[in-house]
Amino acid sequence: MLYGCITHTKRLILVGKSVPACPAGDRGISWQGLPFPTRTPTPTPSATSPTPTQAPATPTPTPTPSATSPTPTPAPSVTWAWCSTSTGAFFPTPDGRYGIWTGEWGSSLPQQVCANSQNGWQATFSAPAGNTGILTYPDVQLNYNSSQPAISGLNPAATVSFSENMNPNPGTSAEAGFDIWVTGTGCNRCEVMIWTDTVNRGTVGGARFDNVTASFCGQSWQLWQFGSELIWYLPSNERAGTVCPAAMLQDLQSIGKLPANAALSQFEDGWEIASTGGQHETFQWTGYSVNGLPRGN
Repeated sequence: MLYGCITHTKRLILVGKSVPACPAGDRGISWQGLPFPTRTPTPTPSATSPTPTQAPATPTPTPTPSATSPTPTPAPSVTWAWCSTSTGAFFPTPDGRYGIWTGEWGSSLPQQVCANSQNGWQATFSAPAGNTGILTYPDVQLNYNSSQPAISGLNPAATVSFSENMNPNPGTSAEAGFDIWVTGTGCNRCEVMIWTDTVNRGTVGGARFDNVTASFCGQSWQLWQFGSELIWYLPSNERAGTVCPAAMLQDLQSIGKLPANAALSQFEDGWEIASTGGQHETFQWTGYSVNGLPRGN
């Protein structure tokens, strides 16, 4: 049996094998782990054949009928270890360090998330054209449940390398980015984001520029703020690259944006999706490497 807490934004935290003490306003959940289904491997295509399109069996979703939100087509053919259409499903990766979270908290529109590991997973989603509010955030995450490392004590040289593809169409509105949750004095659940790849998100999702620029991992970043949420924004989009999250968090401490005793609670990376232009879209994750940050617990 696994236990965890659901926050008011429908994020899963404090996942473990014992009942956690959920923060005020959050609620506890539990679920029984199930073995992976046995799947027949997909035949290897010929050199001139396109990739076959076979999807694992999926329960029929129950979206609100809409001419602008069609049901997504099946995911490309991969022998996935895990697939889910649930709005709140969690898949612990085989190495035990990471988890894949379906992350759909702003809607019940059709979504399917499939995964093998932190280096191979994808989300297929369908959202109305013109929508601007975030509907889902499928992501790979590290959770710090039993102990939260102090940000001031993190290795400033720690890096995270990633590779993703949103396969955007003209109506896509989304960004790929890190969502980092921090605790500390006056900071019960402070949020820091690092945006690496954006499509049609306006002025950084409606945030305001803090007139702060800084260089991390050899790249120039801008600091924006949306309410209490802090956003490190990369003007030059990239689908594959390396970020230095510990140095970026420590810089926020140095300018008084995070408390001196701030600690790392949750470290996520995925896509915030507002629209897929009224058609299905498959968001693919093909590489992820965390070096120098503590393991989740």
